[in-house]
Amino acid sequence: MSYDLYLWAEPNPVTAEQAADICNRLANGDEASTTPSTRHLEFAAELVTHYPRLEDLTDLDDSPWNMSPDATDRRVILCLGLSQAAEAGPLILELADRYNLVCYDPSTRQVHHPAQTTI
Repeated sequence: MSYDLYLWAEPNPVTAEQAADICNRLANGDEASTTPSTRHLEFAAELVTHYPRLEDLTDLDDSPWNMSPDATDRRVILCLGLSQAAEAGPLILELADRYNLVCYDPSTRQVHHPAQTTI
């Protein structure tokens, strides 16, 4: 099974309902509801220095990924193995804060707002 996270730049706080709507759009390939930003690609580039892409590994058991991180200038989609999510999660949230990205977990409908965001 996969533990998926969706990240995007958002100028204002979003509710779980709003985040779910954005997530559904992103999952269906519609990126129009998100804002272009280099932060998405910068986040992904730093993340893979800690947890390399599957394509860059010789032993896939060393990776938390079920699928390599998928980043565009409008969003990042992460698909982790359930057993590795607890290990990689804190770093993902730390980097989301650093790059000022919303992080949404569709399985729990939990929204992590960047530390710079006032709710």
